[in-house]
Amino acid sequence: FKQKTAYEISTRDWSSDVCSSDLSAALGEAIRRAADGDTIELAYDGFLDQPPIVVEGRRITLRAADGHAPGIRFVPPVGDADKAIAAEEAGGWSGCTIRDGGVSVVGVRLRLADPAGMAPAAFRLGAGGAVECEEVVAELPATGFADEEAGPLPPPCAFIRFAGEGKTPRRASVRMTRSSLAGDGVFFAGGGVGQAEIIWTGGRCITNRHFLLASGAPREATEGLSIALSLGDALFACREGFARLFDSSVEPVVPRLQVFAESCRFVVPEGRVLLEQSGLEEPARYRTAIEWLDANSRYEGSNLFRRIDGSAERLELDYAASPQPLAHSSRISTPVEGWGGDADADF
Repeated sequence: FKQKTAYEISTRDWSSDVCSSDLSAALGEAIRRAADGDTIELAYDGFLDQPPIVVEGRRITLRAADGHAPGIRFVPPVGDADKAIAAEEAGGWSGCTIRDGGVSVVGVRLRLADPAGMAPAAFRLGAGGAVECEEVVAELPATGFADEEAGPLPPPCAFIRFAGEGKTPRRASVRMTRSSLAGDGVFFAGGGVGQAEIIWTGGRCITNRHFLLASGAPREATEGLSIALSLGDALFACREGFARLFDSSVEPVVPRLQVFAESCRFVVPEGRVLLEQSGLEEPARYRTAIEWLDANSRYEGSNLFRRIDGSAERLELDYAASPQPLAHSSRISTPVEGWGGDADADF
């Protein structure tokens, strides 16, 4: 790889006889040593295994060097230092933890190792954390999908995990540009107190799970998680539905979701629902927790637009009951070949 700032820090060409573990260690060290604004060019082909890393108080860029097709596979912690990083996290290890900083990834393949019964994430965002992906192909582990014979799925892995803690709102931002994600995990899993902004332009997300999961916040919190989604010119094919928001007796503060979708295609199979909410509140309370605005998008598959499982009753709303007219067809116009975990599949 090559690491550069306004001046060149170091340049080294890796020959074919360099051990991949040495190159992985060098990449990890380069990320740890990178200063704010640094760009690290990845001048290799294939995947390198990368144990957990932390980026804090700085913004760095990982970019594919011209003529190369590099990939990074995030793997579980192996050494004491890696385990120390993972020990700070609840709900499974993360490939890259970002606090008050940002990571931009350009033209690189990203892969998450087999979760082995855990619920890892490629990126974990703390306060002020940001991730930007441009022309990235991301793959989450393929573990199958829920059906009557297979039974329920294990806890999902995630591409992005965000957990706001305490009473102070935490902010995070995610931007995906001409990128794709496929596999059996969710794109974004969040909860607690905070605000998350997600912008997705071009590309696609094809998953056997939901696109988004959001849980409630503790009772002492004045507000829960608030998520703003801006989606444009992209495909979202989700076997279990697009988004699920839920609260519980332990985390009763309801999460909120605001979506603006323009010229997108949403595919959800029959029997599932695009938007799902469940918890302890009355249905009227949940109605105001989701705002969905659309411009020229298509909705295919299931007739169910929204389901609300409140404390007293269940409400199911079809697309005709949406506050805004939506272009829906029960027929899936083009099969989603990527429903099986291949991010490169056609659709």
